[in-house]
Amino acid sequence: MLEDEQQMQYEVDGRPLDKNLLLLTISNGTTFGGGFKLVPDARIDDGLLSVCEVGEFPKMTRLRHFHHLSRGTHGSFAGVQMYNTSRVQVSGTDDVHAHIDGDWAGHPPFDISIEPASVQLRYAPADTKAAP
Repeated sequence: MLEDEQQMQYEVDGRPLDKNLLLLTISNGTTFGGGFKLVPDARIDDGLLSVCEVGEFPKMTRLRHFHHLSRGTHGSFAGVQMYNTSRVQVSGTDDVHAHIDGDWAGHPPFDISIEPASVQLRYAPADTKAAP
């Protein structure tokens, strides 16, 4: 959070954007990276990506409000925008660093979308015992 903002070029559902951001989060769930709720209203079953853009903030303001990121109470701050979309394409340079759930993932370009209802789970009903 003490890094400087970076110029980000990306497309949201084909609409080009060019913004100076501290953070661009693209998620399918609410929580990641050790419990941070950057997109608190995200739903894994709605077929949409949830995006959080954090714009320019003075460094002291970032430190003072850092706890809001872990609680998911930052959405009303000026400079924060949250929305849902079906596809995000991120371009950029090696100056842009990407992480997946807190782990290093590389540099853009990235083409991010969701395949709705594509994960099938197998489970035992609650009233049966699991095999040893």
